[in-house]
Amino acid sequence: MYFTALACSFLLMAADNDFETFLSIRDFDSALESTEDSDSVIGWEFYEGLYPVWYADSARIEVLEEFLDNWGDRSDLWHSRAWQYRLSSVLETADSSSWKDYLNEWLESSPEDPQAFLRISPVLSLSMCRVIRPHN
Repeated sequence: MYFTALACSFLLMAADNDFETFLSIRDFDSALESTEDSDSVIGWEFYEGLYPVWYADSARIEVLEEFLDNWGDRSDLWHSRAWQYRLSSVLETADSSSWKDYLNEWLESSPEDPQAFLRISPVLSLSMCRVIRPHN
């Protein structure tokens, strides 16, 4: 998918006659060395992948898994955001019983990321309420 973002960037720069900028980011890996450039490209890939499946939770889970495989290790911000969206999608599917497995995967993949713990606390609170006061 990163080729698509890079190609779109090229087309936008070509339209602006900004060939010098394009030549300076021609080497994709060096473009990702800058945190700002990295977050922009990864953010583009994140939303570009989700756009076609925005309302299909099961498909979104698959897209997010692919995103995490390809981009998850390059940005803590987008790693957390992908996991957040992935867990949300799992909770919205008919097979939401596997949410604890996804939650454990997220925590294992980001043991020092406070966002993982902040985002899951409401889910755990609701889960604990159901255990303490089961529905009749």
